[in-house]
Amino acid sequence: MPLKRQRSTLANMRNYIYVITVLFVQLLSPNSFASYSYSEQLIKEYKKLIEEKYVLLPHRGTYVLPVNWNDNPNNQFYEGVFEDNQRGDFVRPFEAEVQVSFSMLTSKNIFKTPWHAFVGYTNHSWWQVYNSDWSKPFRETNYIPEFYIRRVFDEPIRVLGTDIIAYDFGIVHESNGQIQELSRSWNRLYLRGTFVIGSFSLSPKFWYRIPDKGDKDDNPTIQDYMGYGELRISYEAGENQYSLLLRKGKKDYGAAEFTYSYPFANNLRFYMKAIHGYGASLQDFDNETRSLALGFSIEDLLATGESKETAVGSQ
Repeated sequence: MPLKRQRSTLANMRNYIYVITVLFVQLLSPNSFASYSYSEQLIKEYKKLIEEKYVLLPHRGTYVLPVNWNDNPNNQFYEGVFEDNQRGDFVRPFEAEVQVSFSMLTSKNIFKTPWHAFVGYTNHSWWQVYNSDWSKPFRETNYIPEFYIRRVFDEPIRVLGTDIIAYDFGIVHESNGQIQELSRSWNRLYLRGTFVIGSFSLSPKFWYRIPDKGDKDDNPTIQDYMGYGELRISYEAGENQYSLLLRKGKKDYGAAEFTYSYPFANNLRFYMKAIHGYGASLQDFDNETRSLALGFSIEDLLATGESKETAVGSQ
């Protein structure tokens, strides 16, 4: 990428992150730091979710986005693989995006401690459904199984105006299921906490990449782009739900992901997602994504009874 264009792109990314951050600050109400009741509400909803074992619970989000526009599709990934130039680019700007994600409580109070054990699974696909020239292929699917233990405090721990309500330890594998040149995968150990400030929930997550053996590393530079952690900020204003995910890699690599949802019908929510940066998928970890997607979230369908997704239960 030319240096001038690269500087312009990085400047746009900084502006994007700044604007979204200002949006969250503006959403603060005068009573925003009176957070104790909101913290207790999250803990109560979480405990309701885990009343029974072996029930599907919300995890990383479940949604169907029929319209996903990316103005920088990554065709370099397939160079040398598909040589049929008569059919045009294999990856087109318009596509659909589908994610199914759930977790399951497997054990309560393990070894007579306050910790609960969970397994989780996420299937995240990008579908070139509008690309008839290439028979509408699924261009990528990321498979993400994980195991983690979680402790949620019976009452929030208040420190400097911030409520600490939960933290996790876990291990996660992420792979695109491909082989040889197209293979992308990595394994991580992670620590994640959940904090509440006013009507905001903050979930910082830090990870350590488990090194691959010998020269079998499919993507040795992935941590340069994905960094060593991320921060998710969530906010609810009535029936409106907002979230902002920030991630910083080495140099000027990083990413910002903003989502918004609003009730549509029954358990469906209108869902919007905007991404600017690196790491939108394993295939695109080193490709700058600039995308906007629209569709519906169906997260509540994975909860039992009248339970709904909480900031503690989401990833």
